[in-house]
Amino acid sequence: MGYGASTTSGDDWRCGGSLISERWILTAAHCQESSGNKARWARLGVLERFFNEDNVVQPNDYRIVQHVIHPEYRPPSLYNDIALFRLERDVVISEDVRPICLNTDTDLSSTPLKQIATDWGRISTAGPVSDNLLKVELDIFPTYQCNESYISNTRQLQFGILPDRMICAGSFDGEKDTCTGDSGGPLQVRHAEYPDMYIQYGITSFGKFCADKDTPGIYTRVAKYISWIEEIAFSK
Repeated sequence: MGYGASTTSGDDWRCGGSLISERWILTAAHCQESSGNKARWARLGVLERFFNEDNVVQPNDYRIVQHVIHPEYRPPSLYNDIALFRLERDVVISEDVRPICLNTDTDLSSTPLKQIATDWGRISTAGPVSDNLLKVELDIFPTYQCNESYISNTRQLQFGILPDRMICAGSFDGEKDTCTGDSGGPLQVRHAEYPDMYIQYGITSFGKFCADKDTPGIYTRVAKYISWIEEIAFSK
């Protein structure tokens, strides 16, 4: 997601998202605004933050014309951190740019225990942002362990981690994680029937530290919000 008046500055790209149709981007609600600016652009089909004429893949930039925030997202509460951004024109679908599939199964026991997160965020807690799209395979943590990590955060998490609408993911050895700047990006698994496609289970929402052994990150669970997504993005 780009927040600048134009698309030329690499520093103005701060949040991630996923294409779910020709006109809609799925992301985190808190990605609507960054440093006082609203998300204005979606860039698709690239692997590099900065680009020039020598890049093999040139960016496809689309203006965001509408922000639809989930009606139950009420900061500073961290619940229901999900949004849909509508693009000004239809995305050109290609081998490099295609919509992701969405998980619709609300059965928590069916959640794959290994998932992939992708984005351009910081490479460590106080480190620089990545110039290239990165991916990491994460472990899914049980809810009780996740609640132990966030038990003191009562103002923002009054009811603790809610498993029907949140996913806890990190690495059991504390070496892998998402970080600042990865918000809004997908937590996903490779599609079993279509190898070049992925199924999105979560949206990167928040965390405490990056790659800390005892504090997994929190992801908005997509399946909880399928009816809302369909009403906004797929209704005739």
